[in-house]
Amino acid sequence: MEKGRGLQRIGDLIPKIANMPRPEGTTSDGLTTRESGSATDAFATMQPMQTGTQLGEHGSAMRRNSLAIVATASEGSLQHDPAQLLTPSMRSSLATTWNDAGDEYGWNGRVIRYELNQPRSAGELAEAIDIAEASLLPMSKREVLAELARVRAMTVSRDISMDLQLVLAAYADELMKYPVDAVREVLRSWPRKEKFWPSMSELIARLDPLVASRHALLEGLRRGYREPEAVSFQRSTQRRIV
Repeated sequence: MEKGRGLQRIGDLIPKIANMPRPEGTTSDGLTTRESGSATDAFATMQPMQTGTQLGEHGSAMRRNSLAIVATASEGSLQHDPAQLLTPSMRSSLATTWNDAGDEYGWNGRVIRYELNQPRSAGELAEAIDIAEASLLPMSKREVLAELARVRAMTVSRDISMDLQLVLAAYADELMKYPVDAVREVLRSWPRKEKFWPSMSELIARLDPLVASRHALLEGLRRGYREPEAVSFQRSTQRRIV
């Protein structure tokens, strides 16, 4: 690798990042406790959901179950209709709106909106939200840096005047806004399809469609059931008459 451009060998990258000064309250990876470790560790440090669920043993079991469900989910269900991860009764209570997208391989539609069309119990709704949140957990910063280093080793670099470890750290900060499987899929496939090192905007353009349905599911579940205006008006009128 040319030293004139201020770049460093990939083999030297991770140890140097690990030894960089870090702010108080971070781990040896230079991460906050919520960012470090595996997906399971990240989930365990999330704030309790405000959905009426009880903390303690039951809550921990529900989180472990949610992680297991997401870990075994197919790529298609995560990217196109993540509601497939939920129980049959919860799925039957969700109205879906699909886009009409396509690519070179044909139709590639994804759900862009979920709406609860009937009320569900607080416990069932909490479990569904737990699964939706688990599907959006990021990988650790150390893992993202390793994936980026792999891409860097397999692509031709555009002229980067900044120190390489700072460039990869900045990329990692952005990529940690996306779930584990989506980041891995995009970064692993990049060198097979592209010759040059990607810009952040190019990665985001591939990541956003992969996770849009998951965000839509979480938003729909958090909104909860909303009684149709016509029914609400009718009930209000009946109460006034009585």
